[in-house]
Parts: sequence; C-alpha cells; structure tokens
Amino acid sequence: MTKEEIAKQISKNLREQLTKKQGEFDKIICKHCNQNIPNPYTQIWLANEIGSTKAGVAHFFQAKRIPNIEKLVKIAHALDCSVSDLVKDLTYGVNNETIK
Repeated sequence: MTKEEIAKQISKNLREQLTKKQGEFDKIICKHCNQNIPNPYTQIWLANEIGSTKAGVAHFFQAKRIPNIEKLVKIAHALDCSVSDLVKDLTYGVNNETIK
C-alpha cells in the first residue's frame, strides 16, 4: 500500500469508530427547554481527549496525515476500540498480507 492508501484506510476506520462511539450517546432532551442535547462525541472532543488540535484530528479524518503509534493508542483508548480496529484492512509486506 502507498502512504496515501494507508492514510485513506486509517481515515475510513477512524470514521467508523467515531460513528460507533457517537451511536452510544442516547438522545437527551433538556428538561427546561425541550431541545435535544447535541452529541458530545465530535472531532473536537477527540482532539481534546488525545491532546491534539482540531486541525490535527481533521487531518487524520481527511487522510492528509497518518497518526503515529502514540496517537493511535490514544485514539483507540478515547474511542473504546483497539489499535487493530484503527489499522484493520491495511496490507503490508512482500505478499501484501492484510491486517485484520
């Protein structure tokens, strides 16, 4: 895989995991104004959780950058998933083996 393909696959996996996390948020309605409370699990929330900037996280989601292993571990912890979930379906090596 090229660097660009790796970035795209990690971006796809990252979006899947954030969407899964967002799905855990039960819709809450404010008892005072009857408005929906917005889902707190956003890219800004993730940036704060991993000690990064919104722009830095946005680059991961846009496949412009590949997170280093430290960031992958922090992202996995914040999203309650494994690092394997974030790097699944990447191919590597001479035989293009796939990480599952």
